[in-house]
Amino acid sequence: MNPPSAIPPVIASKTKLTPLTGLRFFAALHIFIFHIAAMPSPDEMRQIGERTQAAQTGEAGSESLDDKTREGAAAELGAEAAEAGQQPPAQAGASEAGGEGFMSRGLYKILPPPLARLFQRGFLSTSLFFMLSGFVLAYLYVDADGKQTISNREFFLSRWIRLYPLHFIMLPLLLPMVLMFICFFPTTTLWGFSVPKPAFVGASGVMSLLLVQAWCPEAALSWNFATWALSAVAFFYVMFPSTVKFLSRQSRSTLWTLFWLMPVLNLIPSIIFLWKTDGNSATNYFWSEVVMRTPLFWLPHFVMAIILCRLYKITRHDMTWCQGVDQRSGPSWGDLAIVVVLVICMTPDSFFQTLFCLGSKPPNFILRHGTLAPIYAVVLYNLALGRGWFARFLSLPTFEKLGEASFGIFIFQGPMIMPSMILFAIVRPLLELTLRLFTSNESFISDTLELFRVGMTVAIVVGLSIVSLRYFERPVARWLKKRLGLGAAA
Repeated sequence: MNPPSAIPPVIASKTKLTPLTGLRFFAALHIFIFHIAAMPSPDEMRQIGERTQAAQTGEAGSESLDDKTREGAAAELGAEAAEAGQQPPAQAGASEAGGEGFMSRGLYKILPPPLARLFQRGFLSTSLFFMLSGFVLAYLYVDADGKQTISNREFFLSRWIRLYPLHFIMLPLLLPMVLMFICFFPTTTLWGFSVPKPAFVGASGVMSLLLVQAWCPEAALSWNFATWALSAVAFFYVMFPSTVKFLSRQSRSTLWTLFWLMPVLNLIPSIIFLWKTDGNSATNYFWSEVVMRTPLFWLPHFVMAIILCRLYKITRHDMTWCQGVDQRSGPSWGDLAIVVVLVICMTPDSFFQTLFCLGSKPPNFILRHGTLAPIYAVVLYNLALGRGWFARFLSLPTFEKLGEASFGIFIFQGPMIMPSMILFAIVRPLLELTLRLFTSNESFISDTLELFRVGMTVAIVVGLSIVSLRYFERPVARWLKKRLGLGAAA
């Protein structure tokens, strides 16, 4: 092991894995823009409200139609605010080119189709986020021989300190929004069993508090919807010590076999789901949520990244793995991999439906679960080495700071949806009046207001994340580490 004083400056500059920190920000931002862009615009929200009110006052014409109308409003208001990994239940299967589908809602309808698809496939960054988590943990806490470098107590406490404080204080603030959204749903269930709405609110709240909500399909997106991913990460933390111990005993050939087996394991639930159903989340909501949220099904992504570190002995405890790398060289394989990911994000569904022989079934399950994992592995390895143009771009100080604040983006995006919409409603008349001084084009005015709404929400959430990191997360983490007697290694 090289002591810090023995590490050459060019090597020491890599010990923080700065490009991966920057990548973490862009992954979180990609997911966040997908969420907020999927929200109906204020005009669309008003139309949904009018349809719901008409149904409740009997204008729908019948009791059954009333339920359908309310379910549609619930799906549009609730499910579209949450990550569904494909088109919202109320609109699943709609044409990508227009109609009532995702591509004709909110921000998506005003962007060029390739760019709209890029943001609409923000769910693809979820698997990247999980792999990034495994890679960084292995780098921090596993040595070149595959041994864990700190005790399990230190590991679990350090991870709890990172995940829990901000998550904990935000939950009570979400109760009004949870009660508002749940009013739109005619029925509530947990694991397929119908339960009263108060019981659903309480049970899902407890699950969210304990970060186990991702294990219940109906509760996974309740309360702070984006934290279902943190629920999965919490499970990964529990599995980390035993995973590291198991992998440390394996030969290099076995590690390579396991490496390629992981994405296959991740694909199996999706293949079964598409085989047994039509792939429509509206008619198969329970099982689609099981496939998309269950932490166990995401574990292969996490483990694959740990194996990648083991194969190339990527660890901060012995920096020989990156000696001799020229960071000033030209493009790398990682740059090519990033381009491939971007092209995949912008490609129409019809191409993948033909490629994977899916017929009319959505390709998002296949794309999200395992297919891109090998490409992400190339990205992570090259960024860890600091090799390529993209690595140098992500190493800029601004992205390092934003990457450190990316945890807050997951926490704040759900709670800030309604406040940002209220704030936008306040400033919208002035913005609209200003725009009308320059143009009378109603379409241009509407599109500009929608861009401003999304941009304002992103700015608020990113700003809060930076403030939270500096004035809450870091001070609280330092205080808790001191109280719990954790060393610097944790």
